Amino acid sequence: MNDADTLDTHLQEVRRGTVVLACLQLLQTAGYGYKLLEKLGYLTSEWNTEEARPRKFYCTSSAGIRLATTLTAK
Repeated sequence: MNDADTLDTHLQEVRRGTVVLACLQLLQTAGYGYKLLEKLGYLTSEWNTEEARPRKFYCTSSAGIRLATTLTAK
């Protein structure tokens, strides 16, 4: 593996981690979205049926908050 390939690999990992961190930070308060990270236990979801069209909202779980805190510190 040459230097360019190594750099590309690391940049891809940074991008993935940044997306995870951004989602965890943004969704500490409920928000509308898709099943982001819910399967991993980092988010919880609930349906809001108060409006004409039901929507599913997501919120960072306690495990997600711990991960976000750790990633932010690093």
